[in-house]
Amino acid sequence: MTKLRNPHLVTTVKCAAPGCTNVRREANHWFVISIEQRFTCRPYSAAGGLRSTDEPVCGQACAQKLFERYLAKQAL
Repeated sequence: MTKLRNPHLVTTVKCAAPGCTNVRREANHWFVISIEQRFTCRPYSAAGGLRSTDEPVCGQACAQKLFERYLAKQAL
């Protein structure tokens, strides 16, 4: 059974990258970064929701900023 999406529901999410002020308004190029024991990046889906460890990012450049921050912390 397919779950139907409410066309009147607009999900708004703020980018978690440092210095970024972008807000998601139904764009399709967003990603979700999770940093638990390792760094993972996956496409954002409003239907999937966000976990407490998830950080939404507005695109490749912001995902790369968070990855660089992750690598810097691992080097310490």
